[in-house]
Amino acid sequence: MSDATLWVDERGLVMADIAAPRWAWRLVSPAGFALVFACLWLPFLFGPTRSQLPPELPPIFEPSFTYSGVDLTLGGSADLVTLQWQPDQSLRAGPISDRDLFGRPQPRLRGGVYGTAVIILLGAGLLAALLPVARVRAIIVAGAALFAALALLAVELTQRRAVAATVLPDLLGTFIGVSRTAPLPVQYVSFRYGFYLAMGLLIVIGFAHVAIAVPGRTRVPEEPALT
Repeated sequence: MSDATLWVDERGLVMADIAAPRWAWRLVSPAGFALVFACLWLPFLFGPTRSQLPPELPPIFEPSFTYSGVDLTLGGSADLVTLQWQPDQSLRAGPISDRDLFGRPQPRLRGGVYGTAVIILLGAGLLAALLPVARVRAIIVAGAALFAALALLAVELTQRRAVAATVLPDLLGTFIGVSRTAPLPVQYVSFRYGFYLAMGLLIVIGFAHVAIAVPGRTRVPEEPALT
């Protein structure tokens, strides 16, 4: 059952505040953290775009790579895509293995301390729903979400530099004119929507629970005057 608070406003109308069941509010933050976990399987890094490729490169050869959030946090290899002739004789972008494209396996990104911190903090945010005290629960959820957002940003930035320093020159250096000795070509590696969705969810969860955790002023309904 929902709790309802009744009062009479200045116009003499009976008003009601209907609150959701307490158990329902406790499911909000775990659902948010579960969505963030799901976002880790979405693209987080991508490169290069067609406009960044040399104009002399044949149009049929437009290689690109995509890393998911799982690849960045736990380590993994990129999904490679290039234009290919399809069975219906159309030329469309499709996945291709690194051995088929380059004749050798691609180097894998290694997970790091920031990626481990993201997973631990998301797990802590999920488990915080089991705490019985609302304010303590809100403080832990807020801290877990905001620190996870900072750790996720650190993962994105450090792994972007790692891709630009190793993977990008190794896979596409001869085609786009970059090498390991040149300045880091981070401009060829861009953020993708999975990262923005995960960051947005963590920030909303964090600050929403900051507002819950901070003591506020409680409005006490006035008793209607007797006539």
